[in-house]
Amino acid sequence: MSEVEFSEEVILAAEARAAEQSVPLRDLIVKVARDGALLVEQELELFKKEIELRVAQIEQRVIAFAVGLTVAFVGGLALTAALILLLAKVMDAWVAAGLVGILYVIGGAWAAARARQKLAEQSLAPTDTIRSVRADVESVKEAVT
Repeated sequence: MSEVEFSEEVILAAEARAAEQSVPLRDLIVKVARDGALLVEQELELFKKEIELRVAQIEQRVIAFAVGLTVAFVGGLALTAALILLLAKVMDAWVAAGLVGILYVIGGAWAAARARQKLAEQSLAPTDTIRSVRADVESVKEAVT
């Protein structure tokens, strides 16, 4: 077990509390150490659960994105063929195919950029854990003083 250094202020406050409650200082320090270890364990568990939840949310969004792209791709193939056949009535077929291809490249680039932005907006930061740790630190500070 590693040594923990306490400031003189903390020790004096603990001794005063121990004297008030007639609890030996050693027992008080042992209890604080156990409670601190339990608190760290609980914070780590919260952190783990929060990260798992965030990863699952991103996973679901990526799967939905892939399914949407697949369906759109199949529909796009049918529409592409129809558009090329329609334009081939007023221009050479190769020009019609090239024009439609250029339009789809532009539309696809726009859609991919938009999807990338949505994925970038998803945060993996464990905000609940951070908030909880800050509250715990404040509680410990208040309890000591």
